[in-house]
Amino acid sequence: MEQARFQVAPFDPKPDPAWLNVDFWKGTLMRVIVTGDLLRNTGQNQMAESDQAKNVDWLKSVLDMPFAGIADIEVEVLISRNQNAVFDRLGCYSALGRDVTIEDWCEIYEGKNNEIDILVDFIGPYFENCQVIISHEAPPYLFRIAQKIGVKIIDVGVAPLRFSSDYILGLRSNDVASMSLIEKCSMRPMEFHDAVHTRVALSHSRAHPLNIENGVLFVGQMDIDASLIQGGSIPKPIDVLNALELTSAMYGRVYYKPHPNNNNTSWLRKICNEREDFIWINRNIYDTLVLDDWSRVISFSSSVVKEAPFFRKKADRMLKDNDIWPYFDGDVDNFIGTESEMPNYAYISNKTFFSSGFWAGLLQCVCQNYIECYRAGLVKRTLVEKWGF
Repeated sequence: MEQARFQVAPFDPKPDPAWLNVDFWKGTLMRVIVTGDLLRNTGQNQMAESDQAKNVDWLKSVLDMPFAGIADIEVEVLISRNQNAVFDRLGCYSALGRDVTIEDWCEIYEGKNNEIDILVDFIGPYFENCQVIISHEAPPYLFRIAQKIGVKIIDVGVAPLRFSSDYILGLRSNDVASMSLIEKCSMRPMEFHDAVHTRVALSHSRAHPLNIENGVLFVGQMDIDASLIQGGSIPKPIDVLNALELTSAMYGRVYYKPHPNNNNTSWLRKICNEREDFIWINRNIYDTLVLDDWSRVISFSSSVVKEAPFFRKKADRMLKDNDIWPYFDGDVDNFIGTESEMPNYAYISNKTFFSSGFWAGLLQCVCQNYIECYRAGLVKRTLVEKWGF
């Protein structure tokens, strides 16, 4: 008798049939490489370990859980690590004729100019004999490289909807079949209903409204963030000030909420203190969203603009070219995709993400042991993050 492809746990005798509808990998061993933004630089010592190493290592560790039930895969990590680099980041910048600076990283990030051919020649060989790349928040240049060398990439991102008790993750791919499976298993807006109302109840129990009338909330961010890159650069302090001026001219009084982890905002607070049309506020962002009657929520690219519509607030993202997360417009059945050149993420429940059956379907491998590894709070706890709920 032929052995079943899924050895199903008693508590879930019928895995989602969407996971079973795949053409299985015909090789003997699938090589998977877990990576991320190989060229990211935030101004640290050039010889230092990439600040993405911790994110890539985290992703490899959480994938080890569902991958334990999948047969015949070999998983490796690719990222730069000090002088003993698994990936030669300094060599890549040198091949491009560039310095390891924040400015150069921003110019490379989108992979739109003729440097993409150099990147393919330098980075491509690292993925030789690799069947699948799994990345942590892949930059556009990595998607372009994967496309040129003909390798499937599955990209994992932390979703911008962080008002739940745990973070959820998003997935996207350059592979049509993989993206189809991801979308079939994706979440709908209505599945966030309980989390929204729990968040509202918490805010009402611990905070009070600021009694805002026709105010606009401008949400600040960290100074350096990949989501801020557009046209090869990141907004500078003068751009932030100009954005506040423009917002004030359009809507009147602007309330500025700084990012809680940004310690470089004293200059802007001083300006806010000197002007009547800029008001500095610094309290929990969800209490601010829930309790106050904002006419609009605006940011360069903060995740808050994706969350605000769930709390019935209009929201505008100023940087639209690199917007890769679908948004909620009031339709409880569907998220609305953006017009980004790169594939959009789909929101994936943690129960699905941490299922060996789901990943076996994505990798087109045999699931030897159907297991669900998710436990409440797992993502947020392992990322050691305090932002959100």
